[in-house]
Amino acid sequence: MNPVVIAEAAPSDAVPHRGTVVQVSDYLLAAHAAGADEVLIDLQQTARNAHELTDLAHRFHDQLSKG
Repeated sequence: MNPVVIAEAAPSDAVPHRGTVVQVSDYLLAAHAAGADEVLIDLQQTARNAHELTDLAHRFHDQLSKG
């Protein structure tokens, strides 16, 4: 999936294509609960540089670790 990660909550019908870290993470956790074993997430549509990419990856890791 290639989500566009935004700061403000997106309408529910936009997720997982667009949403906050929490919204996209919740979608991923629901996919896992439904039986998905693996999902590839490409954050390069959102990140403008390596620092932003690393920051987003950490934010997703932190959020998904809670679930």
